[in-house]
Amino acid sequence: MLPEWPSYAPMCISYAIKNYFFIGVPLKKLFMKNIILLLALVFCYAGLQAQKESAVKKTDTKLVNQKLVQLQSTLKKLETTLNEAKALMNDLQKQKDAISELSKDDMLWLQKLMEKKSQLEQMISNIMKAGSETQNNITNNLKAS
Repeated sequence: MLPEWPSYAPMCISYAIKNYFFIGVPLKKLFMKNIILLLALVFCYAGLQAQKESAVKKTDTKLVNQKLVQLQSTLKKLETTLNEAKALMNDLQKQKDAISELSKDDMLWLQKLMEKKSQLEQMISNIMKAGSETQNNITNNLKAS
């Protein structure tokens, strides 16, 4: 991890260079060596910062690519799940239609059975009525004779 560069360092370098080049004050060789060393440090630090930022960007790009691949795989899984759900829904609709057709057939069959039952009850009622009338006629004929 690189240390944070002090915010006042560029101002110091700038001040020293302006005083040397623009004012024309000759600086001592030792001070000049210090400035050169300081400039070398600044450039090395700037290079290291650039490398660090580049590495961070590469890492960010790798992470973004990994996330993109994960999202694409998740999307494919969701599409597959959606297709399976649609297939199941179609199957259920077919089963529902089949059940409703059966229930219609069952209702017609039940209605026919109810009509037959009603006819049988009517027939039994007619037979009992006829039997009762016959019995009454026999009884009346016996009383009259």
